[in-house]
Amino acid sequence: MIPARRAPRLRKKKGSYYADFYDRHRGRKWVALGTKNQRDAQRRFIELSDAYMRGDYDPWQEALRRTVLLSEAIAAYARHREAEGYGRHSTRQRLRVLERFASFLAPEITVDRVTVQDVRRFIHQPGLADYTRCTYYARLNTFFTFCVTAGYAPQNPCDEIRRPKAPRKAVNYLTVEQLDRLLTTIEAHHRMRGARAGEILWFADVVRFAAGSGLRLGELCALQWADVNVEEALVVVRSNRREHRTKTGDERTVHISPDAAEVLRRLYAERGWQGGYVFQSPGGEGRLSYARTSRLFRKYRRMAQLPESLTFHSLRKTYGTVLASAGVPLRTIQKLLGHSDIRITARTYADVFAGAVREQVERAFAGYAR
Repeated sequence: MIPARRAPRLRKKKGSYYADFYDRHRGRKWVALGTKNQRDAQRRFIELSDAYMRGDYDPWQEALRRTVLLSEAIAAYARHREAEGYGRHSTRQRLRVLERFASFLAPEITVDRVTVQDVRRFIHQPGLADYTRCTYYARLNTFFTFCVTAGYAPQNPCDEIRRPKAPRKAVNYLTVEQLDRLLTTIEAHHRMRGARAGEILWFADVVRFAAGSGLRLGELCALQWADVNVEEALVVVRSNRREHRTKTGDERTVHISPDAAEVLRRLYAERGWQGGYVFQSPGGEGRLSYARTSRLFRKYRRMAQLPESLTFHSLRKTYGTVLASAGVPLRTIQKLLGHSDIRITARTYADVFAGAVREQVERAFAGYAR
């Protein structure tokens, strides 16, 4: 007969969620749930709690941990992200870092044999840029949190390593002149190609909407007419569909610019309420291709002779920069862009926001004199 057990509790510490187990003979045991998303944490907590109350799971017994190769754990992590609905592009980026890490270590190493020194040496390899070190740390931290939750490792080695300091980067956005030059280049190419250029005008609509909505490319590709309020110029970015999950796992409502709203009104007038995706591949053959959209942006960026540092993601930064320049509160910008933490918003748009506040203060005191 299984003795009575005290039900565990869901805890949150430094943004991450844990299951808090307590036994009067063995003390307290916190188990990382491997996520900062509340809904995911609650789901995983319920699974662990039910197994513990049935007697099928013992968080104190290290012998229950499974010994797996690092390569096997990476494959399991990829399957986990696919099951959770994360985008393929994001998963591929993470797997590339993990594969580099695996090749950096001895072959056939198991996850529980990876040490803090192994991770530190990988992150602090000579010649790496500061931003790359930050990326490596973030990717490995998320991966080993998953490994702890899955029972592959007793602890996360990144917990013993100080997070590399992220370098201060200028906001990489398109100015009004650059955006106008890009759109003019797309439309000029359309006129030159004539009747064959239907897809080119389609791409101009995508660029206008992205700059006026701040949606990530994956969110834009997954946007459906059911999520659009044309009259109110609002779109709802959802995260409950199989083909797409937002970066934070949460949905949000976004107020879009007049130009972006005009794109929606025109597309709605042309197609009517048909359901399905708002932006479709040429010929209406389904949702946009992530890779193709990025490739077209690079093509027209070169034709417009814009800086190579600009990417499709820069259109999202354009939306945020316009808001920050107008003095829109950081908390509002955070919600519109879907940042998980307001510190991300503050760090990204600090200089832009400071300039806007300075101008507002100067205007406020312009007519004041003693």
